[in-house]
Amino acid sequence: MKPQRSQYITANAFKSYLSASIVSMVAMQLSTTIDAIIVGQFVSMEAMSSITVLTPLFALMGAVSVLVSYGAGIRISRLIGNRDMKSVNSAFNTAVLLCFMVGIMLSASLLLFGEDIVRCLCSDVSISHWAMEYMSVYAFIPSFVICSMVLGHCVEVDGRPKLVTKVSCITAVANIVLDYIFVGLLGLEIRGSALTTLFTCLMQLVLIYYYGLRTTSTYSFTFKGLRLRTVLHEALQNAKDGMTSSISNIAMATMIYLLNTIIYMALGTIGIGIWTICLNVMMIGMTVFSAVSGATITLGSLLHGENDIHGVSYIHSLTVRYVGVPLSIYVVFVLIFPDIMIKLFVSDSQPLIAAGAADAIRIYILCLIPMLWCFVRQSFFVILKHYALASSMIIAMLLLLVFGVWVGSQISSAALWCAFPVSLLFLNIVYTALMWLEHKKTPNTSPWTLIPKTVECPYWSKSCHYTLQSLSQAVIEVKQFLASHNVSTDISYKCQLILEELGANIVQFASKGTEKQMFDVSVKLTDDTMSLTLRDDGKPFNPTLSENYKVESNRFDSHLGLNIVNNYGAKMIYKYMYGQNVLTCQMSNNKLA
Repeated sequence: MKPQRSQYITANAFKSYLSASIVSMVAMQLSTTIDAIIVGQFVSMEAMSSITVLTPLFALMGAVSVLVSYGAGIRISRLIGNRDMKSVNSAFNTAVLLCFMVGIMLSASLLLFGEDIVRCLCSDVSISHWAMEYMSVYAFIPSFVICSMVLGHCVEVDGRPKLVTKVSCITAVANIVLDYIFVGLLGLEIRGSALTTLFTCLMQLVLIYYYGLRTTSTYSFTFKGLRLRTVLHEALQNAKDGMTSSISNIAMATMIYLLNTIIYMALGTIGIGIWTICLNVMMIGMTVFSAVSGATITLGSLLHGENDIHGVSYIHSLTVRYVGVPLSIYVVFVLIFPDIMIKLFVSDSQPLIAAGAADAIRIYILCLIPMLWCFVRQSFFVILKHYALASSMIIAMLLLLVFGVWVGSQISSAALWCAFPVSLLFLNIVYTALMWLEHKKTPNTSPWTLIPKTVECPYWSKSCHYTLQSLSQAVIEVKQFLASHNVSTDISYKCQLILEELGANIVQFASKGTEKQMFDVSVKLTDDTMSLTLRDDGKPFNPTLSENYKVESNRFDSHLGLNIVNNYGAKMIYKYMYGQNVLTCQMSNNKLA
């Protein structure tokens, strides 16, 4: 039976997450950009370039942390979508424990081998001097960075991205203020920038725990009885979902290191200065994608866990729309005003302008769209569990970019910068062909997205208007769906009664009086469980709490919804996520007609 779905509920959830994610990413990127500006204006171009030199190290450290943090976030999204709350808490506790241990090991490594690492990354004394200064403070930061990252992501997938946004804005403002105080006023130079990062990470960690994790029932810190076998199992599961992003970080670290070397050998210190500005210009554009990507992977994984392929497909179209339009505008702006970007980061910009920095930035910015299209594809490869395609794409990007830029450096400086967009355009052509071949192997998928056209297990969904007639039609269709899959009449009858009662409650109390407003009903069947899920964007209303019925109906003896569900032995799971009530009723499906 074909799903009859509107885009209303999915779009609202995406926009709710996206609005919070955009503000968070803009705040973080703004603080990072202003940090670079302050260092460039108050210290020197070489000091600013030292951060670019250390970027491969940061990316490599990110690869290690992603295995236990980002992977846990993706897996938790799927588990929440599948309503497996016990596994959610197990994955959470393992991620927190491993993040702390990994952070300690990274700090120890930086303290012991920091100077050797810097010398390997850069041989130019004028730049490596500043890098060592920065490293002397940054070595104490990894544990706080990794733990705040995983805790923040867990709060987001718990349905409260706006809380993380508020914390991000507070810490971003604190970062800018402290940067100016430490670097500009106190003259601590590059060490002041590292101290700012340390203090703001500590602040973020405390705020996320106090206002987020301490007040949620989804997660709890329960390390007692956590066995080694459990930790290893959860670590492997989290690593499986985080592997693609980890490989991406490793490839990015390798790529930037090799590109730093090629550009320095071809163009010297001035070339590294131009390259640093190009990377910062790129990161401003990446802010948009990072914000959209957070919403895409979190909601996409959650919907995929629910077997809601219609929702995953719509998330793809929203991602393309929200990435493509703003980035196209940004690319046009940089093409017209490259000098503004140069003067923004460096006080004495004349040497860079004379060396052709404006033309280099114009050429480089053209690679933004094809690069981000690669990342969009990679995000959906992760959601759909095409891990080989996702990992190979970033490795192919590494090889093509490094080879292309090296060839370009042998020809001319202009050819070097042209190699960036040309290589990425070729990469997109190659992966379009690979996706077409994958589609030929599995014709049930779209050749452009690889999103399946049908689900693996029996699934039905429908968007209902806020009328009893629309609800009655949904009940009839649920009955037909269950009958077509040989579900016993007893279980089918119970499901219909539960839908009638809970749906009527939504129609009566969640309506906003607009024609476009709809609520979603879905049914999923597995070998042993039938799950009925209702989503609406009314005010928070938890039907598992009898006092809500008292308040809403003013009838102290009419807890019919709760009683019906309890009498039929169904398990109710309620969460308020992304501005929506999400209620799932699970029943045993071991009796077939």
